[in-house]
Amino acid sequence: MFRKRTLAASAAVGALAVFGVLGLRATIPAPGGVIYGCYSARRGALRVIDNSVSSCKPYEIPLHWNQVGPMGPMGPQGVQGPAGPQGPPGTQGPVGPTGPAGAAGPSHAYFMSHPYFLNFSPGGAIPVSITVPAGDYVIDGKTVFQNLSTTPDSGTCVLMYSPGTGTSGDSSTVTVDAGGQTVVSLNDTQSFSVTTKIDLACTATTNGAMSNTMLRAMVVGGIN
Repeated sequence: MFRKRTLAASAAVGALAVFGVLGLRATIPAPGGVIYGCYSARRGALRVIDNSVSSCKPYEIPLHWNQVGPMGPMGPQGVQGPAGPQGPPGTQGPVGPTGPAGAAGPSHAYFMSHPYFLNFSPGGAIPVSITVPAGDYVIDGKTVFQNLSTTPDSGTCVLMYSPGTGTSGDSSTVTVDAGGQTVVSLNDTQSFSVTTKIDLACTATTNGAMSNTMLRAMVVGGIN
């Protein structure tokens, strides 16, 4: 009797050990949430198995279903949360390359023309004049120097500025035969800090005259 009880206890312990090993190996539900089972149509019994270590009996019908149901519809969008705090300012980027030079601004010209004779006696001069405001100027003038004497004569034509620079600009000295004439051209650049009168005048040793005289001063953006 004692021996039978010992054998029964040993069998029970062995069964528990085997069940424990199988229980450790069992994976229910299987990866992905799938549950495998076996249904006995004769007995109406359903049992769950780990299909990786066991299978249904010949008289059982294999079944499987998923622990996780189908995905439901997307819910409505929630309300927008409050704005977060402003982040710190970023570091300043590098300085970009210098852009191309812009187009030159509009210019303005001051002009005077005197087509008639301006007679002058020896050492005297009657100028053709224009007055311009402060600024940078390109100045040009032209006149016909007339010798009104019966002998060859020499003279000088010059650009004069007052009171801007207090100096003379371009000048030209000519010698003309008796009763003859010659064209004199003058060119200059000046920067005036105040309103300035520009004169073009000629002088001669004897009697002379200026005719067809032109004087022009054009404002420019700068003088280099």
